[in-house]
Amino acid sequence: MAADEYIQPIVPGDHSNRRAAIDAARRPISHYFQKVYSLYKAKMIDLTIVETVANKKQAKFYLDRFEVLEWAAGQSAGGYDESSFEFYAELYHLPRTKAAPTAGEPKP
Repeated sequence: MAADEYIQPIVPGDHSNRRAAIDAARRPISHYFQKVYSLYKAKMIDLTIVETVANKKQAKFYLDRFEVLEWAAGQSAGGYDESSFEFYAELYHLPRTKAAPTAGEPKP
């Protein structure tokens, strides 16, 4: 079976396919950063490993692009886990996105 058979096309105007495609692309990247954070939190890796496998530039990309997607994906599940975003923001002294409300802020 060809690789293109696994990819569902995004049909203009069909927002369900577009959302599904975005969510499918979001998950592996988001899970990667969350796993690195979880391993650090469990004391299975130290900060030098974290900084090697999730450097500042990558963490900035994660914060800038993925927090709002996590927030949107979590709306149907009653919220999202902000802990990995907080961790990378504090580790690298990066601002968090303002596109998604932080804890205690009203949802748009």
